This record gives sequence, structure tokens and C-alpha cells, in this order.
Amino acid sequence: MESFECSDGCLNDIYNTAAYTCHLNMQTMLWDGIKRDRLVWVGDTHPEILAIRILFGNNELVWQNR
Repeated sequence: MESFECSDGCLNDIYNTAAYTCHLNMQTMLWDGIKRDRLVWVGDTHPEILAIRILFGNNELVWQNR
């Protein structure tokens, strides 16, 4: 996993929480969170896939769901 650390402890906590949340959404498939309308919108998955690629590299889950 890509790491991030700066002198601002609050910003470090935000980054770590976001990375952990992203990791939770990567189990056997990509989960984009609970949807009100139960449909996946591609605009929701784009930032999620960018975060996965930055944090975890070319993860196989990204390529399985194309």
C-alpha cells in the first residue's frame, strides 16, 4: 500500500481512514457503497478506481470489473 505522512496529524488520519475505507470496498469485488437507487453509476466508480490504483497499484479487482 502506498503511504502518506505529513506534519499535520489530522490530515494523516484523514488519509489513513480514506485508504482503509477504500480497502474495505475491495473484497471479492468492488463495492461502491450502499446505493439509494441500487444502481452503480460510472461517475461513482471513477474516483474509487483512481484511489485503488494509487493506493494498491494495478489490483486485479479493477480489471475484473471492466
